[in-house]
Amino acid sequence: MKDYPYEDGDFHYSCIQDSHYTEKAFLWLTDEDVYQNAKQSKFETRFAEWPPFDGTEAFGFTFYVTSDFTYKGKTEFPKHFIAFGYHDQSRTLVFLGFYCSGEDEAMFVGLAETDFPAFLLHYYADWFDWENRE
Repeated sequence: MKDYPYEDGDFHYSCIQDSHYTEKAFLWLTDEDVYQNAKQSKFETRFAEWPPFDGTEAFGFTFYVTSDFTYKGKTEFPKHFIAFGYHDQSRTLVFLGFYCSGEDEAMFVGLAETDFPAFLLHYYADWFDWENRE
């Protein structure tokens, strides 16, 4: 998002290797002046679409996949994806990258398809206060 200035934001990244491998990244940006143009540019530069997920809502944000990953012709979502979300009321954009391997995390990874708010709280709550966006 270096193309657009922002008023507030933060970036986080972690990689955990134990009984499973989990890599995640999170960026959030807020700006009154360039929000709409920045949001539109993300739709125009998406590398992938995932209709079962696109338009998913959680905590006032609407999310879209920007890149999904395939292995042997099969999509890796929800194990491996990049998405962005927007919250019009607070004029906030969020970007999340996610990769997780290991069966012991399968229940939590699957929440990306069945209960996205719970997925966000499980994997990204330490970095962002999802429940208190205005």
